[in-house]
Amino acid sequence: MEYSAIAREMMQLLQSDLENYLQGRKENYCYQEEFSEEYGKDDKNYTNRTRLCYALFYAEQEIPEKETIIRELFQEEVISRENDDFQGIGVNLELLSVMLREYEPLDSALFQRAKDANYDCFCGYDPAIYRYESLADLDLTDYVQMAGDMHLPEYACRFVDVFKKQELTLEQLQELRLFAKYDTHRDCDRELAVTKIYEAMQNAPDIDRHSFAFCRSVEEYIELLIQKQDTAQALTIFLEHADNFREDFGSYSILGAELMLQDSACRESVWTKIHPLILEMLKEEEIPFNSYHSFAECADRMRKPGLAGAIREAYANLLREQENDNESESSE
Repeated sequence: MEYSAIAREMMQLLQSDLENYLQGRKENYCYQEEFSEEYGKDDKNYTNRTRLCYALFYAEQEIPEKETIIRELFQEEVISRENDDFQGIGVNLELLSVMLREYEPLDSALFQRAKDANYDCFCGYDPAIYRYESLADLDLTDYVQMAGDMHLPEYACRFVDVFKKQELTLEQLQELRLFAKYDTHRDCDRELAVTKIYEAMQNAPDIDRHSFAFCRSVEEYIELLIQKQDTAQALTIFLEHADNFREDFGSYSILGAELMLQDSACRESVWTKIHPLILEMLKEEEIPFNSYHSFAECADRMRKPGLAGAIREAYANLLREQENDNESESSE
């Protein structure tokens, strides 16, 4: 298989993490708190530990004191889950749970501590359910996701380049869209996936053209065209699909506002479509939280100061309600 050599190269790369840990250089794999604007309180060494977990799980050689290493890493991972603002369960805890099951009963206090680490773990963590394929059974998609987990975008891109050489089905195009978002972070992958998904949906004879999947394909394609500054084509598609969004006019209005604010030539035709929808959402107090400002700006540009003021007032009222709710929760 074409990707086998890339896979071997990537797996060999992980050996340095395993050697570091076995030789006592453990500080880069233990929980270390850091703060970022994007994630808040975070674990600086989380990704280092991800590589080490994969190295342990797929090691073909005998690992000395493997149980001790797994227990040490599990403890560090639980501390990470307890303290990170982002919470979640994560691939590290899943992999370590699979490995620790060989030595630890499922009803042990250690697994229970992981269960109690945060809200997401409390709701979804179960050490008995996780399954990872053996090295011999991994396919190309598995390797893309693994590279993404370990924040190795250069390997994710090489795997995806192989993936794209085949004739992609709709399901594989949807996978490619996720690869672009989470693993390769390449615009070319996203553009190919979004364009081909849109074309496939348009040509599907039996698809429900009001379904979430169909509307999402249109929405993402229009967003892509706006990003590429092809607002003329974006406007054409926006107007063509107005009826398809009758059950999701919030998303349609957000698209329209984005298009209006990007290109003044689109204002009149877009405003005709989204104006009544914005009025309805304002009346029912259903404006999406992140859309108050853009809707108000559109109203300003269409010289509707009364509507713009009403939208901003509704937003201010919403913030006051949230502040009052937070104060009430704090006092309880």
